[in-house]
Amino acid sequence: MDWTFLLSYDNVDHALDCFYKRLYSVLESHVPKKHHNSGELSFPIWFTHEIKQNIKTKSYYRKKWLATKNQYYLHEFKRLRTLIKEQISRAHSGYVDRMQNSIKSDVSMLWRYIDQKRGSSRIPGILYHNDSVLDNPQDIVNSFAQLFSETYITDDAVPQTSHFT
Repeated sequence: MDWTFLLSYDNVDHALDCFYKRLYSVLESHVPKKHHNSGELSFPIWFTHEIKQNIKTKSYYRKKWLATKNQYYLHEFKRLRTLIKEQISRAHSGYVDRMQNSIKSDVSMLWRYIDQKRGSSRIPGILYHNDSVLDNPQDIVNSFAQLFSETYITDDAVPQTSHFT
């Protein structure tokens, strides 16, 4: 793309507007848009590729068993169901452990974890705390800040013991 036409503008704001118009036009015409497949299953964040594949395979064997009543399909379905339960349990425990460790070093991970559990990333509209109702976002945030400041201590707040020799 030849951008020399921008040199003809005397006003920087006009040049910037023209630059963005041209840039967005190029992006619109040449960058593919991502389409969400609503028919695709959604899985929790801790599900591995292997778990997802096993769930799809388990579904296949279940459908085959229901259609044919062949015991082989039932056996495979049950085997995969047991395997998947174990895989999910291990994957979830690992995910929770990783989140707990990362929260210690990055408090924003706590909010990501809460957002993921809630399925939302916004501040709650109403919070019930100490027999009062908080409906102002700033009051809600301040309430959380106060709770965390009372609950957690920083490393520098831990008293140091002196050792005498």
